[in-house]
Amino acid sequence: MRDYFQDIIRFLEDKTGFFFDEMGKSKVSTIVKDRMRSLSQATLQGYVEYLISANGLDEQKIFLQSILIGETFFSRNIDHWLAFKDIILPEILKSTQGQKQKITIWSAGCSTGEEAYTIAISILEMQKSIEHCNVEIIATDINQRSLEKARHGVYNKNSFRGVADHWIQRYFIEKEKGYYSIHDPIRKMVQFERLNLISADSFPGGYEYFDVVFCRNVLMYFKPIFIEKVIEKITDRLKVGGFFLLGHAESSFVPRNQYKPICYGKAFIFQKQEIEEVTQVSRESYTNDTDDLIVKKGTDITDELDYKKPISQISVDQAVETHRAKTQNLSAPPYEYQSAINFYLAEDYEPALKIINQLFSYEAFTFDYLILKALVLIGMSNLTDAEQCHVDLLKLDDISPEVQMIKGLILELKGDTLSAVKAYIACTFLDKQFFAPWFRMAHLCQSKGQFEKAYRCFTNALNVLFADNKERIKLFCGGLSQSVLEDICKRRCNSIKTK
Repeated sequence: MRDYFQDIIRFLEDKTGFFFDEMGKSKVSTIVKDRMRSLSQATLQGYVEYLISANGLDEQKIFLQSILIGETFFSRNIDHWLAFKDIILPEILKSTQGQKQKITIWSAGCSTGEEAYTIAISILEMQKSIEHCNVEIIATDINQRSLEKARHGVYNKNSFRGVADHWIQRYFIEKEKGYYSIHDPIRKMVQFERLNLISADSFPGGYEYFDVVFCRNVLMYFKPIFIEKVIEKITDRLKVGGFFLLGHAESSFVPRNQYKPICYGKAFIFQKQEIEEVTQVSRESYTNDTDDLIVKKGTDITDELDYKKPISQISVDQAVETHRAKTQNLSAPPYEYQSAINFYLAEDYEPALKIINQLFSYEAFTFDYLILKALVLIGMSNLTDAEQCHVDLLKLDDISPEVQMIKGLILELKGDTLSAVKAYIACTFLDKQFFAPWFRMAHLCQSKGQFEKAYRCFTNALNVLFADNKERIKLFCGGLSQSVLEDICKRRCNSIKTK
């Protein structure tokens, strides 16, 4: 029997390049049912046949717009905006040498415009430094409905979470209770255009090269083959010395032979050039000095790891299996838990934390909630509360591999890389099928220049990738799917082989 729902998934993948996991398919199913009700279509077969017919072009637009609605807000991921003001703009201005020059910035996958207008406001706040330059901001998205809202420039309080009231009062006018319109001079700074990143031959029309490209939390939804193509196109249109900004979960996609990663707070920004160093930058003092590498040279962060030992020989603690057996018999957590996960994966930490704190009445799932809460707090760089979560987790299960993984992430955030690696090694002994610790160790080794050990870690990560639990992988790897992670590991291995 023909699977008409799978026909819809293939249609969406062809049109958008997106990869749809089980959560994504659930969202599609809900939207399909809603569209069938609107069109009085009694069967899925009838809806599919109408959708792909010559008469269904308008329905295709409506359906795609419903699928592609993005979730965003002003000043999302504050460290990116601090880096934009403290590093990116000063570097670009330095290259102009005080001469009249055009600076072009692209917000790719701009959704409803909050990111593009945050760029414009950041430019205004540096007006004295940048007044000799002509700044052009182009913002693109595939969703026409989102673009219409962006051009209109009216937002409710949900778009301002984490933004101070005085910031809203300075750049917006309250139109009615709870709704704010952006000032016209800021609106006029941004040009919005429709663009499909996977099908466009030119990126975008009318512009030669960009100084800065924002493409945050967009690529993570694409299939690996499209991720590579989009990055290649963006790289072609980015000036040498220009900057590329992606979401936290997407940093692994960037080709290290073409970009120099610069770590600023919790955020990575990427500068186009031929360099393979990772520079750690403090907010107080921006420097390109390679003495400030995340892992100091001359220190072997993986001395305790036996890379000659096949991963299949690593033992699994029987107590961990007992813990799994206990948790597998539980019913599913309440749906709010999934909402908290969704906020966490979108790097929207405040609402995620608020939901989690409301869920502890479900005592059966305290362990799961604490794990998620710890990850959210790590994302917020809230070390004090994250460490308390870790203490609480140890009381529940002191030999859980997930608890050891939380310990490693906290230690990484504190800058204690050697101790973090020890925690990750403990994870791999406690659970031989745990993908995330191998993946983290691989990146740490590669960033330090220990390419042989990085290769071994990426290989071990590949060996366990499809044996690990999908949801656990998403939770500890920023929502990335197994196919995307497989592509990352294989490309990293191939890259290391050529060195």
